[in-house]
Amino acid sequence: MKINILSFNMCHGQGLDGIIDLDRQAQLLRKYNPDIIFLQEIDMYTLRANKENQIQILCDKLNMKNSFMGVNIRHKDGYYGSGVISNYPIIFSTNYLMHSINIDYEKRGIAHSKIQLPNGKKINAFSIHLSTIKEERIIAIKDLLKVYTELSKDEEVIVAGDFNIGIDKIGKHKYVQNREDEELEYKMLQENLMKLPNNDITWYSKEDKACIDTMFYSKGLKLLEHKTIQNDASDHALLYAQYEIQES
Repeated sequence: MKINILSFNMCHGQGLDGIIDLDRQAQLLRKYNPDIIFLQEIDMYTLRANKENQIQILCDKLNMKNSFMGVNIRHKDGYYGSGVISNYPIIFSTNYLMHSINIDYEKRGIAHSKIQLPNGKKINAFSIHLSTIKEERIIAIKDLLKVYTELSKDEEVIVAGDFNIGIDKIGKHKYVQNREDEELEYKMLQENLMKLPNNDITWYSKEDKACIDTMFYSKGLKLLEHKTIQNDASDHALLYAQYEIQES
């Protein structure tokens, strides 16, 4: 069985032109015939996102069947977080809020959906949006690995999203790329999972440019192909990967 996986930091629907356009984003995602989509920076019911349920709208526009959004921040006018859209049943879902060292920075989380595939296999999909503070990222990876060790050994895992590896926030809209040990968090994950070998720029905002979006996957999945698709529908590239699910 082959599955098409997408990961996309959708910037609450906002493109490089500053316009929120979910039709534009859905058109981009549809090109790659997705089975499972990992999304980050989703808004739900906020004023800036026209009070819409963005993940459900994208799910409907793509004619996909199931969605789950994990709420990381509760605003006065709505919610913000990460999530998963799937063509297959989501049989379990939860959101893990990450430890915060600096309460003035954005609250982060990992949305977890367990997906039942038609061949009997289950995939644990973790849509991840890590902190711009290195210490918080390390704690988050450790917490994720604790969850991973408790999963059934016959279930597959994909962790995908915006890892912010190597990025440090030093003030409002001020970032620095710290090249020293920037792969530490990745190395922690690679003790158990395979990493997508993508190297192209995935974040190209007015603040900076970097390759900070990627995927990790369990050894029961065979990577067939992958692409980094830069676009004007968000300030992040779209990641595409096709996997073959290997027999036990």
